[in-house]
Amino acid sequence: MPITPLDLRKKTFTKVNIRGIDPKEVKDFLEQIARDLEAIYKERSLLADKVDELNARLEGFTRTEKAFQQAFATAQETCNEMQKAAQQEAATVVERAKIEGEKLIRKAEDQQNLLIHELSELKTKKSMMLGELRGLAESVTRLIEHWDDRETESSSPKSP
Repeated sequence: MPITPLDLRKKTFTKVNIRGIDPKEVKDFLEQIARDLEAIYKERSLLADKVDELNARLEGFTRTEKAFQQAFATAQETCNEMQKAAQQEAATVVERAKIEGEKLIRKAEDQQNLLIHELSELKTKKSMMLGELRGLAESVTRLIEHWDDRETESSSPKSP
């Protein structure tokens, strides 16, 4: 068991004769202190190495954490930029669709107006043709009546 500072303070040496302290007891005590100090220095050295190792690992973890934070920030920024670009593209697509829709509507309205105009012209032509056909039919009818009248006149006996 290592000697504590309290043990050092309480330690007394037995006095032998006139010469003072027992040299063997002092030598044993100093040897014990030397062993304890050596153990303490070894332990301190091991602990210092362990602290250095842990500090190095902590520094590595800190660098890794910083790299992750930078990567996350970059990813977040990229995500925000992509989202903004997608929104802008969507707005552009919607705007183009509106313009294209308006063009299609104008084209359909133009075609509708053209068809209405053509229909009106066809109705006018139909009315004109029907008028011409009626006139022709009347002419043919008059012609037939005229022929009938002539035939009736030629088939009736002539009176003197």
